[in-house]
Formats: sequence, C-alpha cells, structure tokens
Amino acid sequence: MNEYFRPLYPSLNKGATNETRLQQHRRRLSLRDSSLVISTAVSSTGWLATATMTDICLYDLNTQDRTREFKPCCEFAIKMMSKHEKVRAVAISDHLLAVVTHYRLLVYEYREGEKPENILPASMRIDVNESWTPKSVAILQAKSSSNMHQTDVAWVAVGGEGVNGVKLFMFSKGATCWTAHRNHRITLTCHSATSSIRNVGFSQYLRANRFIVFGVTSDNRLLCWEIFSHESLSPTVVHGWEVDKDMGQNSLSHRAEITSVSIFESPCGRPYIFCAVNQKHGSQQLRTFLTPLIKAPINIYSQAASLPETVVGRHVLAGAATTNGRFLVTVEEGKMKLLTLRGSHQGGLTCLEQHLDWNSSLRSTIKDLTGISLFLKEGQSRIEITAVDGRGHLAFATVSVPCMPISAPLALGPQFRRMTPELSGSPIMREPIVGELSGDAIEDVIVVGLS
Repeated sequence: MNEYFRPLYPSLNKGATNETRLQQHRRRLSLRDSSLVISTAVSSTGWLATATMTDICLYDLNTQDRTREFKPCCEFAIKMMSKHEKVRAVAISDHLLAVVTHYRLLVYEYREGEKPENILPASMRIDVNESWTPKSVAILQAKSSSNMHQTDVAWVAVGGEGVNGVKLFMFSKGATCWTAHRNHRITLTCHSATSSIRNVGFSQYLRANRFIVFGVTSDNRLLCWEIFSHESLSPTVVHGWEVDKDMGQNSLSHRAEITSVSIFESPCGRPYIFCAVNQKHGSQQLRTFLTPLIKAPINIYSQAASLPETVVGRHVLAGAATTNGRFLVTVEEGKMKLLTLRGSHQGGLTCLEQHLDWNSSLRSTIKDLTGISLFLKEGQSRIEITAVDGRGHLAFATVSVPCMPISAPLALGPQFRRMTPELSGSPIMREPIVGELSGDAIEDVIVVGLS
C-alpha cells in the first residue's frame, strides 16, 4: 500500500530545548518506598500528573518558569480501603484525571484553583471481589457534536490481569459537570491471555464514531479492539485481534520490551501502529517498528518495517507519533530524536535518514513502571514536545515545521439510527476475527451495558 505525500522538513533553533525538574518529596529508590513515582501522564492542555503508591501531584506546565523547578499546583492522598490497596497508574485528559488502585477506578475532574479530590464523578470498585487486579489506565476525550445536553465525552480504559484484559468505561460532560454512564461499560477479553495488560491506550483518531483500544501484555503481546460508540449507546466491540500471536512466544523476545505504542493515521488517512522497543542484547524481538493497522493478525517479522538502524537505536525508552502522521519522537539513552515520516518504496511508511536529535537526561525507572510520558502538541508551524520521567526530569522542545497541517480535534459525530455497513464503512463482524478476542457477549459481539 503506497503512501504519496510530500515530507516536511523540521528544524531545531538554538534555545528551543530545555530541561528542568519537578519539585518532589525526597525519596529512596525502592519499590517499598511509597514516595517512588510509579506513573506519569501529560495532557494536551499542559497539565502533568504524577503518582506514587499513595499520592497524586498535579502540575500546571503553562504557568511556571521553565528554568526553575516546577512546583505542584496541588497534591492529595488517595483514601485507601485497606492497607493492601495502593495506586497502580494514573492518566489525564483535558478535564479528567483517572487513577487505578488494586481495587478501584477513581475519576476526578480537575479545574484551576479547585482541589480535584472534591470533584469525583466516579469511584467504583472493579476488582471483581479481588479476582481481577487493575494494572494500567488511559483516557480518550472528544467533543460531542450532536447532543445539545453534553459538550464532551470520554472513555477510560483499565488494563488488568488474565482473560478479562481491559475494562472500558464511558463518561460525558453536561452543562456543569462530568458524570459516569453506569450502563455504558464493557469488558474486552482475550481467552488465551495468561499475563496482565501493563500498558493500555487508544488510537489518536476517531472516525465514524470508531476508535481502537490497545493493550500490551507483560509478555510483549499486542492486542487490539475496534470500538463503535455514541453518547446515547453502549460502546460496541466491532471486532478484536492479536497483532502477532508469535510476538511474545519466543523466550528470547522477553529480553526486549515494547515500551510505547501509538496508533495513528498517515497523511493519506491510513492507520498505522508505531511500536517503540527497548531491545536488550541477544533479543530476537523486532526492533522499533511501524506496521499498517489491517485489523487482522499479521506476522510482524515479514509484514512490519523496522526503522533504520542508522536513525533509531536499540534502546528506545519511549516513543510517540504526531496526530497528523508526519513525525515520530523517540526517547533513547541520553538522546531525544524527531524522525520525519515518508512513504516507503516497498509500501507503507518509513522515516528519512535525516533527523533531529538533542541531549536528554530522561531515564527509565524500574521495569513494569510506566515512568516516562511523552506528549506531542501540534501548533502553527511547530511541534511542542513535553516529556517527563519517574525520577522528576522534565524536558521541553519546540520544533519548527513550516507549512505543517494541524489535526482537527477529536469529535463524536451524530447518532446513527443503526450501525449498518453503509454507515460504518465496513461490514459488521458477527464473529471476532480472532476468536479469543471479543467483548463480553461473544455470541453476538455487540455488548450490552453492564449494571
């Protein structure tokens, strides 16, 4: 599948990068220390969240001097149900802050000048009587363009252990506040899964009211589900699949780690998966790669394209794609890089050999902790890059890109009376493409709301 578009050529002006630190409590680098930062997240509006096992900190990146340490705007402790409950991960969108613990999903609405713990649209126990342990969390927020009673909608995905890999929740914002849709929850299952979803996320696009939820397991398997949703309907699993069943099976592949996943559309409107890989010596896992999202299992070793070794190193700690599908950013050991995407002669996407790089002090933390967060914001002829690690290092870069198009904000479209092939653009799958990946109601694929 050929991609025909003209690459854009970025530049990095002097003084366009800088680093500082987050003001944090003194702590020992020990997993038993409750002050260790275990999760970070950055929103498109310039807010940063960090989580320890017991506390949450919020920083407003827009109002502080970037040459000094950043002070938290607010810090609050999570009131635990028992001594065994601890924070597992945090996610943040334009308006919502999601926290998962061993037992619960907590969703706060944060506003400037107000304490988030006082605005709690949802606090729900999701551990199924301690038989399912949450591990990761992500938020997708979009404008609602068809309902006069609500302005925004959001979905929260929680990754956990075993067959019931991901739980998906829906929220909406009315005139004054956010509310949870109690009957709009589904579980995305994988009957062959034996490990936990350590990284969960969403596609960077929303087309015809459809988006992708992905999960990366602790043994490096990549699972995807396509979801259809509307503010007045329960989310529906159209179908699900495992990108490559063999990707996590080889014991040598476990020496590598998929550190980040981005699902985005190219400038020609075709969906792709970008996987950043920290490949240790002797691993047979594929290096950091791009592959078309074809909504069916593939063999990544023959169908995916590793990025050139002269451009991307073996140890990629984090990575992300711009929403417009023009650039990738990677965090490597001691470096950050901006890669320019182009059409490959063999079909699909690759990157130019010419790239930008600059020094970085960002470092990974202990394995299985989602310490590094990377956010790319498209502006007028520029890309604003924000990155943070679990050790409190905060990095900024502004890259100049003349004539760069800016992606439209995500929006949920008008309600379809019925989701038909003509309306959705593809036939409805009454059976999952891969049998072991589906929604709760496997016999019908379309999932009814849970009470």
